[in-house]
Amino acid sequence: MKLVRYGTFLFAVILIMHFSAYAQTITGSFKIINNTHPEQEKFYISSIEKSNMENYRLQDKETIVHFENGFDCVFASAKDLFLNGRQLNAASYQEDFAKNFIQPTFNITASGYLVAIYHNKTKK
Repeated sequence: MKLVRYGTFLFAVILIMHFSAYAQTITGSFKIINNTHPEQEKFYISSIEKSNMENYRLQDKETIVHFENGFDCVFASAKDLFLNGRQLNAASYQEDFAKNFIQPTFNITASGYLVAIYHNKTKK
């Protein structure tokens, strides 16, 4: 009821490609900052690496993604990864997000799956 009261629509998507090797986040291509639970950092890193978060990486600039678990994740740009010797096609990444794109907040479940939470903006 609390979500309804604030006009927030909650849409959760489990990133199913958890076990697919080609759909994993590039190992070592991100860093965790503002972590309020440092004892969980290895679990967070492992969970992110097993999921496909490459759609949140941009071609030429860092991206910060917020997690409800109490930390932010900074994804290095595809260009920086390429210049540091990673085998990827930096040109295949988008330059920026669409103007109407609303970045979700993420949550890592106890089993290590990532859930994207989209909040619907409503007019008051």
